Amino acid sequence: MRRPATFWITFALATMLTIAPEARAQGVAEIRYEAFAEDEKAIVDRIAADFYEEDLRPSQSEAIERRTSEIYLEAGAEERERMREERRAEWTAMSEAARASLMEAKSPLYGNLTDAQKAPFRRHAIDRLTAAGAVDEAALEDAINSGI
Repeated sequence: MRRPATFWITFALATMLTIAPEARAQGVAEIRYEAFAEDEKAIVDRIAADFYEEDLRPSQSEAIERRTSEIYLEAGAEERERMREERRAEWTAMSEAARASLMEAKSPLYGNLTDAQKAPFRRHAIDRLTAAGAVDEAALEDAINSGI
């Protein structure tokens, strides 16, 4: 019973963020995520990616990726160029093996989402880690209160 409820709550949040204007979605900051160290963020993102890529129904992930495309198309020329430059930099930084692996890239792909679209999946991952006792809540609260 817990898994379906978690799924629908996460889906509802993801849907709200993809439908809402980009500026409003970016205003929803995941303070807990920002409080983590870089290696901890990588773990959270891996769990979030697994949920997005493996657990969502295809129609749900397709709707989210369709919104990602709309965000690109709605952006001004400068913003689209910034997005392309960001992707080029990522591509240039990859090894040949990493590039080859992308030739057979699966869909959906968590890496294609904007930070605002990743937020509900990151929250879900943090909630799962917290429920499993993998997050020291006192240390996290101290990090948040110290004004990271």
